Amino acid sequence: MNPHRGKNFSGKLKFLPLQNWDNMGLYAGDISALAAWELLAQDKNANLVDVRTPEEWQAGTPDLARLGKQALFLSWKTNPGYVLNDNFIKQLEEKKLNKDAPIFFLCKGGGRSRESAIAATAAGYKNAYNIISGFEAEGGWKFSQLPQAGAK
Repeated sequence: MNPHRGKNFSGKLKFLPLQNWDNMGLYAGDISALAAWELLAQDKNANLVDVRTPEEWQAGTPDLARLGKQALFLSWKTNPGYVLNDNFIKQLEEKKLNKDAPIFFLCKGGGRSRESAIAATAAGYKNAYNIISGFEAEGGWKFSQLPQAGAK
């Protein structure tokens, strides 16, 4: 059982349930950008992995400096054609992240980050979350006015 699931952080931020379906244990679940930020601030072992493409990073990136952290940048799919990065899990494992700690996956709108959270869970990461609205969609990182850095 996930120790973070359903917890209410700072009395107002809560993990979001999947919309109209269950994640069937494929990954820890969906979380809002605000709730991810809150947990990144509270848990020194929590990490954020931006799975967008280098071209998408040009629109800006999450800035975790205020938390004394840095986002990790590993593309789940690559251009041209959004081809699956067959080395994604190998590259993730090279980062030597704690497999029990929360890892928040972020893409442009929530689709690829969900896929990468599922893959990470299958590789043994126990608390892999999808930031449901990604970096650019309504409710996402930018929309929530969370700290951003320039292009990577």
